[in-house]
Amino acid sequence: MSEISKKLKAIVEQEAKLQAQKDSVRREAIETANNLIAVFGLKPSELNFSGKVAPAPVKKEKEKKPRAKVAPKYRLESGETWTGRGRMPVAFAKALEAQPGLTIDAFLINKPAEPAPAA
Repeated sequence: MSEISKKLKAIVEQEAKLQAQKDSVRREAIETANNLIAVFGLKPSELNFSGKVAPAPVKKEKEKKPRAKVAPKYRLESGETWTGRGRMPVAFAKALEAQPGLTIDAFLINKPAEPAPAA
């Protein structure tokens, strides 16, 4: 048997298994519906069933909004940057730990201008 024939046979077998599973689930759904009809004594007129099958609802995928890039606010001497958002990167935490008394403001990229000394 050729490679293609083997693949085709495997696909046909998978389709048969899936159809059997689908039929089994369908039988269970029918049995459940019949049990509910019997338990509640429902009449055909109460079910609003016209005999037409309603299409399954289609779920729409949410559109992903593009996120704007955020410019880095802090930079280490090694060149590593951080926007200042989210959790502080380990490299920044280690740099602060290595130099007691230093604050994160020491790593600001655009440092505020220092006031001119009073004359």
